[in-house]
Amino acid sequence: HPELLAAELARRCQLRGWQAHCDGLHQWLVQLLHSRFSLSEPVNDTAQSLAQLEVYQVELEFWLPCRHIDIQQLDQLLQRHIWPGEARPALLAGQLNGMLKGFIDLVFCQQQRYVVCDYKSNRAGQCVSDYNAQALRQIMLQKRYDLQAVLYCLALHRLLRSRLADYDYERDTAGAMHWFIRGIATPEHGMVWLKPSLELINTLDQLFRGEILNAS
Repeated sequence: HPELLAAELARRCQLRGWQAHCDGLHQWLVQLLHSRFSLSEPVNDTAQSLAQLEVYQVELEFWLPCRHIDIQQLDQLLQRHIWPGEARPALLAGQLNGMLKGFIDLVFCQQQRYVVCDYKSNRAGQCVSDYNAQALRQIMLQKRYDLQAVLYCLALHRLLRSRLADYDYERDTAGAMHWFIRGIATPEHGMVWLKPSLELINTLDQLFRGEILNAS
């Protein structure tokens, strides 16, 4: 609905005093909405855009109960399963207790598989090469977005398991897409895909249920 989009953007720009940037923002947002992408492990070559999505949920809220979760143990699991061997800052030592609450920017279904999408506004640099897959993976690791992606996938896994009668993680999910939106004009559109293994998801599911595990 281009008219609604233009009207809403104009209203928000006026509230912020950004009227001079409204046209540029509108062009950029339309480009974002129509950028085509495929799943990291496509069933076929079908590409889609945000504007074409029919099954989606914006700002999906989730809660993860946690009791005496050792953060170093959690970090060891991530370093073993997510891009193993690649350097990243260690998570601060401590424990997670209580309820971990979050909001996933977007959950959508493409090719009958569910995806979590998180938008990132990080400025990686001024060159196209600053937004290639390897460069963005380094940002993911330095900022520890790998933890964020895995927790989002765990939350989605628990939700789908409770809602779909014949749910299968490998078949029904396609992982997480972190979208560095400043790289939208580059060949890879600023997208980084990550799908945790079923082994990691099951281990984290047990960890967040309070079962004693050995991460070594």
